Amino acid sequence: FVAIADVTGDGKPDIAAVSGIVAVIANQGKGTFMPGPTLAAGDAPWALAAADLDGDKVQDLAVVNQLGGTVTVLLARGGSFAAAAATSTPEVPGFIALGQLNGLVDKKIDLAYTPNGWGAPLRWAFGRGDGTFAAGGAASPGGQSRGMLAVDANGDGQTDVLGVGNGNCGEQLHLILSNGDGSMKPHLSSGISFDCSHITSLPFDFDGDGKLDALRATSSNFGGKPHTVQIALNKGDASGTFKPGLGFGMIDPPSGSTVADFNGDQLPDLAFATQGAASSVTMIFAAGKLMYGAPKTTPLAAAPRRIVAADLDGDKVPDLAVSTAGGVSVLLNTADGKGTLAAAQVYEAGADCVQLVATDVNGDQVQDLLFRAGAGQVKVLVGKGNGTFLAARTFNAGFQIIDLVTGDINGDTKVDVALGYSGGIAVLINTSP
Repeated sequence: FVAIADVTGDGKPDIAAVSGIVAVIANQGKGTFMPGPTLAAGDAPWALAAADLDGDKVQDLAVVNQLGGTVTVLLARGGSFAAAAATSTPEVPGFIALGQLNGLVDKKIDLAYTPNGWGAPLRWAFGRGDGTFAAGGAASPGGQSRGMLAVDANGDGQTDVLGVGNGNCGEQLHLILSNGDGSMKPHLSSGISFDCSHITSLPFDFDGDGKLDALRATSSNFGGKPHTVQIALNKGDASGTFKPGLGFGMIDPPSGSTVADFNGDQLPDLAFATQGAASSVTMIFAAGKLMYGAPKTTPLAAAPRRIVAADLDGDKVPDLAVSTAGGVSVLLNTADGKGTLAAAQVYEAGADCVQLVATDVNGDQVQDLLFRAGAGQVKVLVGKGNGTFLAARTFNAGFQIIDLVTGDINGDTKVDVALGYSGGIAVLINTSP
């Protein structure tokens, strides 16, 4: 688990990570970082979150200790940390979130956490403003929690708790709405059950009401469950919950998904990277509002990993790029008004490409493709602007990369890269002109 927060009080975002210990990587400015203190937090720390827990305008850390059954607060003191009294939890804690759950009473940061066990309730505790917490309440979403977030889900200005629960090979979104006075409304379930072998999900406004809905693609024949695509619709009211939209089965299991208007009819079409008897891109075109037609496939040469939509040839029409076990496949949209794709062009043939991002790496207003491949490599395919790419540039990280994200890390408006690995985090600063 990683948190990005200014824990040194110098106005620059630092990195805090936990993996048996808590490590702080201090931001030195201009994209450089220096190892900071290594902190003991408790027995088997494994998750953390950052917020100002004692009101001194500096971000502190709250750390979940799985074996100890506690949450330890580390109060930032300008580069060093002081430990507040650990908060004992009735169950072994799992995931954690911080926010003002009783914002009408005080402006102190409160704590919510999910126990790491089956059927245990989600719990919250109220901050005292000194890094310790008073008992709050509990709700029982059922099943086993998979994650949580403190967010204003219904737009009333109060911080609510949104979680994902798993039970009986199905996942649901669970919501506990705050009244702002320390009490909570009865637990709400989205009413949308997702197969437990879900592969990919993404937010998108599918019904055009200005509220983000959720698409979830699953790949599982467990218990007779088919490969499916489900769209859950945001109700758009104060409940902050979802309602069933539509769902349909797929012949081949999806490994990635994206949404874009591929045929120019102003409706959201769906594209999936799929692998069955053969590897392919499967496109499903909207036939109206929340109506979809028959799938259309385009073959790929190797097993797909992820798929992204972007205008790769400058014609204002979205194309597709797919990371595969045999390179990056680029499928250009022929712009015929039907969403027809040209045959795939393969780059970096033979490379096992995993994550894939379409972004302008060199600032020429042309989309490039950045991906991680093989044993600890980051590769960049620089776009020419016509749908073709220069030979890949390779950056060797020196370790096995677990995750990759992009963003402007040092404030120079260029796209940088942050890499997660088992020993911490590494940053690649963009030095292009």
